[in-house]
Amino acid sequence: MNRSTSINKDGETASNGQTFSQNGKDLGRKLQEGGGKKVELGKKVTLLRGISIIVGTIIGAGIFISPKGILKHSGSVGMSLTVWIACGVLSLFGALCYAELGTCIKKSGGHYTYIMEAFGPQMAFIRLWADLIAIRPAALAVISLAFGQYILEPLFMPCSIPPMAVKLATAIGITSVVYLNSMSVTWTARIQILLTISKLVAITTIIVPGMFQLFKGKTLCHNELYKSPQTMRLPHSTLKKKKKSVNC
Repeated sequence: MNRSTSINKDGETASNGQTFSQNGKDLGRKLQEGGGKKVELGKKVTLLRGISIIVGTIIGAGIFISPKGILKHSGSVGMSLTVWIACGVLSLFGALCYAELGTCIKKSGGHYTYIMEAFGPQMAFIRLWADLIAIRPAALAVISLAFGQYILEPLFMPCSIPPMAVKLATAIGITSVVYLNSMSVTWTARIQILLTISKLVAITTIIVPGMFQLFKGKTLCHNELYKSPQTMRLPHSTLKKKKKSVNC
C-alpha cells in the first residue's frame, strides 16, 4: 500500500516535471511567485557606463596618432584640413546609415545582424570571422603599440625608444586589459569611464588653446595654406631653435 502510494507520488512529480520542462515560462513564473530567483545575466552597464563606452568607441586613440601622418604626407596644412573635412563628412554618412539600420533592425549583434538580414547567413558568417581573425586584432595591435610608444616616451626623452621596450609595454597592456575584462565587468566599466574622461580632457587641452590663438588673430595667410610647411613664412615664435646635442 505504501509502495503504491509512493509510486503515485513519484508519478505525479514526474508528470509535473515533464510539464514544467515543456513550458519553461510556467516554471520561471512559478519560481518567481515562490520567491525563487531566476537565473539570468545581471545588468552591470549603467547609463554613464554606456555613454563612456560609446564615446570611447567613437573617439578612438587614432585621433592622437593620425594628424602627424596626414600633415606629413599631404604636403600642406590646407590639404590636411581638406582630408580631415572629407573624412568627417564620410564618417557622418556612415553614422547616419548605422542610425537608420539600428531603428529598422531592432536586434543585437551589430554588423553580423545587419549583414545577415541583408545578404543571408553565409555572408554574415564570413564577416564575423574576418572581424575576429583580421580586423579586430589589427586595430587592437595599432592601439596597443601607440599605448606602448606614448607611455614610454617620457622615460626615454629625448632619445629614441628601443623597439623591444615598446613591444614589452604593449604585451603588458593587452594582458592587463584581457585579465580585467575577464574578472570584473564593474571594474572594466569604471576604468572605461576614467579613460574616456582622460581622452576628452586631452582633446580639450589641444582644442581650447588652438581656438584661443585663432581668436587672437594668429592665423596663417590664406594664400599659404596649400604651401609646403618648409616654404611657409612662419612667425618668429614658431621657428625651430637649435637642439642641444644629446648622447643617447
